[in-house]
Amino acid sequence: MVKTILDQFISQVEVGRVGGQVAVTQLVSSGRIPLQNAQAAGLAMGVSQANAAGQSSSITLNSITPTGEAVKFDVLALLAPGMALMFLMYTVSYGGRTLLTERNNGTLPRLLVSPTHATQILGGKMIGIFLTGAARC
Repeated sequence: MVKTILDQFISQVEVGRVGGQVAVTQLVSSGRIPLQNAQAAGLAMGVSQANAAGQSSSITLNSITPTGEAVKFDVLALLAPGMALMFLMYTVSYGGRTLLTERNNGTLPRLLVSPTHATQILGGKMIGIFLTGAARC
């Protein structure tokens, strides 16, 4: 456990060091700071990162809307789209499976031998699968 905490801390320090080095290198190469001021800029950047390290995270969640109302968490609004897509996927895959079952059982070749066009037969089956999936959602 101590090793994991220490590895995480060392990783954060290394990320800050490499990020600062890249930032200062880019500032020098773009001509925004002279080469003589690179060390001072790097130190200033390191001090500002160290001061801000424990104060805030990079992502903040607002709990109020721009009009000032409190945001209410709705579990149904979070889960409903995922559930609808999951059931739609099951419905459409079941429809595709029935088409494969008809082919394996020999009923699809019998239908394709009839005087109707293959596009009409397969199109009708696909439209039926689509409508079943649309009805589920």
